[in-house]
Amino acid sequence: MTLAREISAEEIMEENPFTVNSGRSISQVRDKMEDRNLRAVAVVDDKNRVQGAISYRDLIRQIQFNPDKTKLSKVMHNPPEFKTSDTLMDLAELRINSGRKLLVATDGKKLKGVMGDEQFRSAILEADEMESLSTRDLATYE
Repeated sequence: MTLAREISAEEIMEENPFTVNSGRSISQVRDKMEDRNLRAVAVVDDKNRVQGAISYRDLIRQIQFNPDKTKLSKVMHNPPEFKTSDTLMDLAELRINSGRKLLVATDGKKLKGVMGDEQFRSAILEADEMESLSTRDLATYE
């Protein structure tokens, strides 16, 4: 039996995620994200050091302002960081409290892994608690 509070970030994080370089334009990144169906990506430099993150929402908000010339460094944000020892429950709480879709783990400043939509979806499916839940259990009546 695998409980959500026993699933560690190290087990479920993506260790080789798709990333983008901060020198890219927002239109280039939007196209890459759409091709891969990603809602957020880590922004790194040439040495794989985390520079920030960009979400699809961030891109769409800026796309009206010369998207071919606007660099990511102008619109990216600092992504929330997690520890590889964090549990799925810790990661969910961090994601909710930060309001961000992508969480990053670093080793020094280098990107070690990410937790995005796909990783959360896969991890939740592994958690045994989910087998017995129905939408009725999750609904609020207030």
